Amino acid sequence: MIRITLGFLLLFEFLTAFGQQEDKIATQKIELSLHLNSGFFSFKGAFPTSTTYIHHYDPYYYAENSYGFQSAPSYGLAAQIQAITVKRFVCGVQAGWESLASQKKVVAIYRNPQMLPADGRVVYRSQFLNFYPYFGYRVSPAKWNIDFTGGIDIGFRVGGYEKGEVLVASSDKVFYDDRLIGGFTDHRIRVGVSAYYLRWGLTAGYAYGFTKYLNTIFGQDYDVTSQMWRLGAAYRLN
Repeated sequence: MIRITLGFLLLFEFLTAFGQQEDKIATQKIELSLHLNSGFFSFKGAFPTSTTYIHHYDPYYYAENSYGFQSAPSYGLAAQIQAITVKRFVCGVQAGWESLASQKKVVAIYRNPQMLPADGRVVYRSQFLNFYPYFGYRVSPAKWNIDFTGGIDIGFRVGGYEKGEVLVASSDKVFYDDRLIGGFTDHRIRVGVSAYYLRWGLTAGYAYGFTKYLNTIFGQDYDVTSQMWRLGAAYRLN
């Protein structure tokens, strides 16, 4: 955490220095922009599955495995500052909030000693404060500015929930809502492209997570990490 903080401070100092010199060096530019993101978040690895079942120990419910391959609606807001050099190199940082979710199908519910057929889904949603320091390169055909970027996507989870909605064979409906604890940090390698025409832009990207959501338990290594496809819109303030 200390290294990450120092890295952000150094990057901020670098961008601030660029901004202070902008009037003196016309070949350098600082850009500020706002971003609205959506996309497809899911889990990858050996542990996530496409289906699961629900345990019922009255009055508690929980999924046997909440980590799914399928995406649920995900969205976020962000602000971005970046510097463009005379050689068209890009250096910047994006910070914002994201709500990322995956889902999986529920096929049964376990009520000791019975396993009953069921139909429903479980949604695993996390709220993140997200930071994305990056570097890249710009090309400018006609009136377009197209930035190709890459960096480290760092998400600090501040909350979330696991929510289930299941119809059991006996025709009764089951709803449950378990809160997720914050304090988890997800690190992802992220690449993206942004295409601006005047002040408006379209963005797309992919983030490949390498932080495990579950630790090794009783000698078993639970391979579960995240991935995110992003699509969005942007507006340049200057």
